[in-house]
Amino acid sequence: ASAVFVGVYEPTKQKLLKLFPENLSAAAHLTAGAVGGMAASLIRVPTEVIKQRMQTGQFTSAPDAVRLIVSKEGFKGLYAGYGSFLLRDLPFDALQFCIYEQLRIGYKA
Repeated sequence: ASAVFVGVYEPTKQKLLKLFPENLSAAAHLTAGAVGGMAASLIRVPTEVIKQRMQTGQFTSAPDAVRLIVSKEGFKGLYAGYGSFLLRDLPFDALQFCIYEQLRIGYKA
């Protein structure tokens, strides 16, 4: 998930920095962080669903969890709670990378 995040964040950031004026670099970083977080959520959410269900004792192994969730609930079952996950994690991802990039710019100056 982290590799997907960075793999989406960096190119998105570069593209947005070219489109946005220099005084709006924070908006470019914030947006790129949100886009990267959304891409990473495609991996993070199923991982969370499987982990949570294993913790509650519903399954004894991850492969069994994936197989049974998909067979009983369909592929959508792996994305249970997707909206809540995005509401929780996207603002964090966006703000974290925006603050990091702005501190980095300030440090360089």
